[in-house]
Amino acid sequence: MRGKRTTGSTVFILNQDQFESLAQRAVEGTCKEAELKQLEAAMLESEAYRRIYLDSFLIHEMLMMEAPSLADLDEVELPETNVRLAKEHRHRKVTIGLMAAAVVLIAGLIFYFARPPVDPPTLAITPAPGSSFTTLDGSGNATSSTNLDSGSRVDLSEGTLELRFSSGVTGFVRGPAQFTVHHPMEVLLDEGSARFQVPEDAHGFKVITPELVAIDLGTEFGIVQRPGRNPQLHVFKGRVKIASKEGAGNSEILSAGNAVMATNSGNLEKIQITPDQFYQQLPSDLPFIHLSFDEGPGGALKVDGSHPAAASTVALLYPGGPGLVDGPIGKAARFNGKATPVMTNWEGVEGFAPRTICAWIKADANRPWKPYQTIAGWGDPTIGKAGKCELLLYQPTPSASTVLRLSFDQYLFSGTTNLADGKWHHVAGSSKVSADQKPIVQIYVDGKPEKLNPRYSAVKPYRSRGPLTLTRDERSMPLVIGYTDRPQAGRAFRGEIDEVYVFEAALGPERIAQLAARLRGHGK
Repeated sequence: MRGKRTTGSTVFILNQDQFESLAQRAVEGTCKEAELKQLEAAMLESEAYRRIYLDSFLIHEMLMMEAPSLADLDEVELPETNVRLAKEHRHRKVTIGLMAAAVVLIAGLIFYFARPPVDPPTLAITPAPGSSFTTLDGSGNATSSTNLDSGSRVDLSEGTLELRFSSGVTGFVRGPAQFTVHHPMEVLLDEGSARFQVPEDAHGFKVITPELVAIDLGTEFGIVQRPGRNPQLHVFKGRVKIASKEGAGNSEILSAGNAVMATNSGNLEKIQITPDQFYQQLPSDLPFIHLSFDEGPGGALKVDGSHPAAASTVALLYPGGPGLVDGPIGKAARFNGKATPVMTNWEGVEGFAPRTICAWIKADANRPWKPYQTIAGWGDPTIGKAGKCELLLYQPTPSASTVLRLSFDQYLFSGTTNLADGKWHHVAGSSKVSADQKPIVQIYVDGKPEKLNPRYSAVKPYRSRGPLTLTRDERSMPLVIGYTDRPQAGRAFRGEIDEVYVFEAALGPERIAQLAARLRGHGK
């Protein structure tokens, strides 16, 4: 370790021993002016030398605290000249110490301001509670960082992410979603529902999907890209230029209050704008819709939840159909086995998106045989399509137990516990698809995982793809509770249903157990 020593125009090198010797003399106040300049030059060159000097100064001061202070010099009988010299000696040491501290401070400031500026990340992401996602950096390596640079890729299997680009663009994306950050002004959205807000100085922000390109012209807009569904663009403020990448490749400028769907032929077909597909703030939970069966305003039933569609979802009792009775929590719906469902206007969870259906049920015991009793379902029930999703009770023969089943038409998952015993049970079915589009299903009874009955299950049907729930086909039905006439009539529930939850996520055993515990918490 060496530092430069200057005398006039000549430069000398101080080794550590020389520097420590000079430092010791400096704190003792015996250095000459030229030697002090040598020390200063060496400390400016080396942070290590600055630390050595400060250590010497502090150690010397600690030792001096054990000796008589200057305040006591008047009580010590010393010649006047010696007293004056002692005071000058201490004054010189303090001055040199302050000089060293100043040198350290100045050097630190020089280092701070001389550092090259650190560029902000291209994208910073914030997940909502319960969200599950993975990230790859620009080299394709897995990373746990939520600060991403250009070229990074995000795979959001369930939940919601808040996006903050360095360009000032913000947004929210709801899973399942996959997207790649090209740069602060461009993102490739392979799948997902995303809403973006673009400030004035970021006009030109671009979103690219497999079927279309959207270029901001000063706006707030949403894009939907889902398997088995034509992509959509919804403009809430300002304008967006949209171009189809398929067929005719039409393009147009869309203004606020309008929405279009890109067809397979490349045309842009106008559709109704639906803001309830998109988040405008980060939710506090995974997306879900909840029907409590308590009465709301205008004769409708209360609907709540963290899903963006919760605010616009309406649930109605079928005229002359189920009545409301006391349930495990508040009111429950009483179904008499007739074609009288509780109807909603919510399309349900679509495509391959993960989902969980939960409910409290009390099925009537010792009633005439009924093979199917719908608890909750939605989608296209056409036989052979695997386009529906339904949680139901299944009794294959009059002598068999009535068990829980999660059905996707071609994919059937049935449990073993008899549920037609006139008692309240919490039931749930969760599903997600594997990388090769095969369903991964778990059903639960009373908060515990249920063993599947292989005789009444069809987990490996002949279809090449997994269950793709179709919510916008001609025959698709919205979420209904307690009855469906498709694919055949006679599927009405007999008994009571309460506290229906539909999550856009495959809940695990811990969360299912928490939902099941609500009944015990109400003393039922």
